[in-house]
Amino acid sequence: PGSSGTAQDTAAVKDYIQSVDMLNQLQDKLRIRQHFSNSDVDWLAQLGANDSQEEFLEYFQGKIEVLHEVDSGIVTLKAKAFEAVKAQEIASTILDLSEQLVNRMSERIANDSVRFSQRELDRAETKVRQATAAITSFRNTRNTIDPDKKTGAVMSIVAELEGKLAGTRTELSEARG
Repeated sequence: PGSSGTAQDTAAVKDYIQSVDMLNQLQDKLRIRQHFSNSDVDWLAQLGANDSQEEFLEYFQGKIEVLHEVDSGIVTLKAKAFEAVKAQEIASTILDLSEQLVNRMSERIANDSVRFSQRELDRAETKVRQATAAITSFRNTRNTIDPDKKTGAVMSIVAELEGKLAGTRTELSEARG
């Protein structure tokens, strides 16, 4: 089975598959230590009954292989066991646990993205509130409710006065003439 993803995701999944966390989860779910230390199998290929956790991890890492094709992004998992059914169980469980890891990473990225967007929205809202407060302050200090209306009224008075001035200049010019 294969799946595609980014190189970073692939590296994380590969590391996870070969980790002690994966080994512990496989032990909890499938009791693989008992399978690999079974005395009914070739004693040269079996895990020692008294092997440490580190030795168990090294043994386990020898039983799985994770191949990554860089060009296609496909990851291939190979699992070895003393029985084909057990190898299939191990591979399926590894794939399920790896998929859960990728989903958790994707969820974390999505949550981080939402938190970042929320912070940006909060900053923008703060700026809008500050601008609104500044406009309100300006209106209060100038005793005006709507600066546009007040400006419009002043401009119409100026236009009216300019019209009267032009008329008065015309009258003055005629009177001189």
